[in-house]
Amino acid sequence: MLPDFIRPLPIHRQLGSFARTDYLTLIQDEQHGITLVDTGLPGSEQQILDALKDLNIRPKDINNIVITHGDMDHAGSARVLQEKTGAQLWSSAVEALYISGEKAFYKPLTEDFLIQLPPDVAQQLREGIPPVKIENELIADACLPFARNAQVIATPGHTPGHVSLFFPEAKTLIGGDAVMADGEQLIFPRFSLDNRMALESIRHLASLAPWVLIAQHGGVLTHDVPEKLQRLAAAGIPLSG
Repeated sequence: MLPDFIRPLPIHRQLGSFARTDYLTLIQDEQHGITLVDTGLPGSEQQILDALKDLNIRPKDINNIVITHGDMDHAGSARVLQEKTGAQLWSSAVEALYISGEKAFYKPLTEDFLIQLPPDVAQQLREGIPPVKIENELIADACLPFARNAQVIATPGHTPGHVSLFFPEAKTLIGGDAVMADGEQLIFPRFSLDNRMALESIRHLASLAPWVLIAQHGGVLTHDVPEKLQRLAAAGIPLSG
C-alpha cells in the first residue's frame, strides 16, 4: 500500500503522435514541507503547477526539488519550477554537471525523432534543458534532512549519477529510471548508457525488497514488487538492451 505521505503526480503530454505520462512524485513532510521528485520535460511547468493547484498545493509549498538524473524528461522544467517555487534543488554531483550545462547533454535527441513532433515542441526539445545550478548534493546512502528522511540510493547505469529514493520503514522506493514498468511488469530501463551498471543497480534495488515502487515510466506498483525485482535482476540485460 502506498504510504499516505507519498503522492504520485501524473503529468500527461501529447508530443505529436506520441502520448506519454510521466509519474512525478510528491513527498509530504509536516516539518519540512513538500518535496517534488523530478520535473518532467521542458515546458511541463504549467501542467505541474496546475496539477499542484488541483491538490490545493501552492508553489511556495514546494520547499525542495530532487532530480533523480539529468535526462530531459526529469530535469527539463527544473529551472522554471525553481523560479516559481523558490525551492532548493538537489541532485548527485555527477548529474549536476549536466543539469547546469557545464557538460554537454549525454543523450542528444535525433532529428529523425524531432521531425515527427509539432514544430514548437521540437524546437523546445532541440534547445534542451534550460540550465540551472544545483545548490545541494545528494550523497549515496545518506538520509535527506527533509522528505521524511528518505535514503539516497546510488543507481548508476541509466545515467552516470542516477539516484533513487528509499523509505526503509515504509518499504517504498521512488526509482526514477533505474527500473521502468509496463502495466504490472517491471522492465529493464530503456536507453541506458551503461547496461551492465544498470543491471547492478537493479540487483541493489532488489536487495532492498521494497513493497511499493514508483517508476516515472509506468507508475505505481504495489503487488509482488520484491519478486518482480528479483526476476528482473535474474533476467540480466535484454538482447535489445
